[in-house]
Amino acid sequence: MKKCNLEIKKNITGITPEAMKLLEEYDWHGNIRELENVIEKIVVMADEENIRVEHLPLNIRNALPVVNIPWTNEELRKLKNQAKKEAIKDVERLFVIKALKKSNWNITKAADAVGMKRQNLQALVRKYQVSKN
Repeated sequence: MKKCNLEIKKNITGITPEAMKLLEEYDWHGNIRELENVIEKIVVMADEENIRVEHLPLNIRNALPVVNIPWTNEELRKLKNQAKKEAIKDVERLFVIKALKKSNWNITKAADAVGMKRQNLQALVRKYQVSKN
């Protein structure tokens, strides 16, 4: 960016965290020239001191995040188990929040409504640090 600032006589001083995240997650295939060209275009087009997401090319803004594809069956199994655990956590947390909201945040009523022991629902509330606020 410094090099482009000097060549183009601009004063781009930074980049927003959101824009940086997209640049870091983009699959450059090790192509440093592509990255340099994108930075140069961004510096030319930017009308502010900081580069924002809006300054990035559409192909970078719309790119899917890079995912590490497993190479072995064991890696695939581990990835699937991890994904299942994360999905279960998300669903359980949303389940607890929904039950509590529908019962006006009364744990006993929420547990009865969903057919759970109060202690088990309370454990999930603690596990996921669910609070009314």
